[in-house]
Amino acid sequence: MMEVEVKHTQKDDEGRFFVEQSGKELGYLDYTLDDRSMTIEHTVVEDELKGTGAARMLVDEAYRFATERQYSIASNCEYGAHVLKKYYAIT
Repeated sequence: MMEVEVKHTQKDDEGRFFVEQSGKELGYLDYTLDDRSMTIEHTVVEDELKGTGAARMLVDEAYRFATERQYSIASNCEYGAHVLKKYYAIT
């Protein structure tokens, strides 16, 4: 897995986890919040980050964020749903 810091921004009921290098955003995960639930909407990484574990890091951060706040978590994103099912037994 690559050594990058996942950053976070949130406004009202929407947010983004992202990774960047030299000020350029190279990957992100967008989510929405509704009451006490989080839904992953999109997970995107640039070609240079594919296969580095960056997308998994973004989903892991979203999961950590949700569970720390006792939110349920789901995904409209195929990759996010895969990670949640495989590593966190969430379907």
